[in-house]
Parts: sequence; structure tokens; C-alpha cells
Amino acid sequence: SMLIDRDAWISVLYNSDDFLAAGLPVDVRWNSHMSAGFNEWVDPRTDEMGEGKAYFEHNVEEALKMLSAAGYDKSRGPAVSHFYQTNSLIYIPRNEILNGMLSEGFNTDFRVLDYQTEWREVCQRSTGKAFNGFCYNTSSGFNAENYLTSVYTPEGKFRMSSEPIPGITDLTRRIKTEIDPERQTALIKDLQRELAVQMPNIHMPGYTSPFTLHWPWLENYGVFSNTLPSARLYAYYWYNPDKHNR
Repeated sequence: SMLIDRDAWISVLYNSDDFLAAGLPVDVRWNSHMSAGFNEWVDPRTDEMGEGKAYFEHNVEEALKMLSAAGYDKSRGPAVSHFYQTNSLIYIPRNEILNGMLSEGFNTDFRVLDYQTEWREVCQRSTGKAFNGFCYNTSSGFNAENYLTSVYTPEGKFRMSSEPIPGITDLTRRIKTEIDPERQTALIKDLQRELAVQMPNIHMPGYTSPFTLHWPWLENYGVFSNTLPSARLYAYYWYNPDKHNR
């Protein structure tokens, strides 16, 4: 994780430096082990993350010391997998930039796998047993609890392991059964702090707030916010001819 320069990755993918230089403010956010879009997100750059804050910082020297202490030598060690798939073209630059950073510490076996065959078997169905390093996977959830359950429990749709993860899976299940919203939010933040220390997986570094343009006569634009294609775009946007004619 400390091999990754998150700000540089975000700048290249989202042109944040260009927007800022042009006087257009953008909100640059680092993902924790949850997307920074969730209300329960803990910002890895703040002290709220606790001890794990250090593991999100770009620190190649310290990362190399940790690899050496673990007995890994890039020059002599085995190749570490970094597999991905191209079901979406954006996955290509995401992984190419990331691999350049990871290669500072690892001898990587960097290659694309066919989405319908190899990638599904190696990266999804094997639950981590068919590769020895990194395998780019995608996941989603309609809320924070659903997302976490889908990734960090063996029965989850996007499970990263077929076995319970010590200290992680039990806490995830507590989150799933907690019905008090405030207590559940506190547990979700606790889980992010624990994940930051264990680092069983690494998320894409982050993103920036987007810019969009729209006609003033398109009413309700921005009232319902969703970055995914949705029928709600048609259900909640409407044309106001009075504004158009002014």
C-alpha cells in the first residue's frame, strides 16, 4: 500500500492538477477500504484512521524495508501476480499506473486475463487461491453494510476469501446485525481502522468530484445524485419551458 502514490494516481486518472491550476476546485478523496463516497467513510489522511493512517501514505523506503523484513527480494524473489481484465477500458490505465508503482517493490507478473474464462476462474471463483499477489476485482453494494458483507465474509458475492478473515469477518457480521444506525456507523469506522492495519486487500487509490454542465431549464438536475446509469434520470428530470423562454 505504501508503494502507491495516491495523489499522483488520482491526478493522472482524473486530471485534478489541471482543474486546480485552472481555478476549478475539485474534492480529491482517497479511498479507505470503502469508497470515499460512502457516508461512513473514514478519510485515510486524517488521524481518525488511527495507526493505519501510515499505511496509506506514499513511503517507498519504508515499504521496501517491510518487504525485506518479510524475506522478499525483488531481484531474486518469485514474480508476484498482478492480473486484471478489460471488461471496461478504464481498467487498463488504472492497472498500468498502479503496476508501475507496485513494481518499485515487486517483480510483477503483469498481464490481462480474459474476462469470461481465466479472469473469472482465477480472480473470482478461486477466492484468492489461484494467484499469489494482486488480482484486480470489482465489487459494489447498495449501502455500506451490504458492501462490506459482500467482500469480507466467505458467503459474500464478492468475497475475497473462502475462509473467515481473523478480526475482520466477525466485526463485519456484527455490522450486519446491528440495527441502531449510530452504533452501526461506529462499527463500520472501527472496521476500516482494522482493515487499514491488516491490509488484506488494497482499493483503487481514490477519485475526485466531477464537473457536469446542464441547461437551466432541466429541472431537478442534481437533486437525485447517482453516478450510475439509472431510470431515475428520466423519472426525476423534467423540462421547464418557462425557464427556456426567458
